[in-house]
Amino acid sequence: MELVYQANERDLRIDHLLHATGSCGTQASLVVGLKAMNAHIPLMGITVRLPKAEQEEIVYNLAQKTAEKIGCPGVVARDDVTANSDYVGEGYGIPAPSTLAAIDLFARLEGILLDPVYSGKCAAGLIDLCRKGFYEKTDRAVFLHTGGSTALFAYLSSFGTSAPR
Repeated sequence: MELVYQANERDLRIDHLLHATGSCGTQASLVVGLKAMNAHIPLMGITVRLPKAEQEEIVYNLAQKTAEKIGCPGVVARDDVTANSDYVGEGYGIPAPSTLAAIDLFARLEGILLDPVYSGKCAAGLIDLCRKGFYEKTDRAVFLHTGGSTALFAYLSSFGTSAPR
């Protein structure tokens, strides 16, 4: 509700919303909320661990239970749940080269720290999708940063450095 309210308050259009999806809770609750509010904002979860079909099925089932719990059963259709597993790399918790490049780009250009397990993989997806023309030049895509930047310290060797002494 907060995201939609802030966008509406500022008269900002959101054409796409994407975020990292792992255990499915964030994506399930986002899709239920967006559909319950009739927000008309397509949501894409960039998976960090599972293949697309498996991730979507888990999210959909959890979304159905969530919608029922908050009093709007059936608000989410199966095709409302979209996941992209192209950026998982070698697996959960293993940053792909595209993940590390995205983390570096966001830090250098925007001063935004991303973690290599979740938001870094999502950022790699956003960058690649933009480069491939998935989004129109006039589209406004919102990248939902779900936190985790403190995990960077556990991955210092991935960046060719070690912990400060």
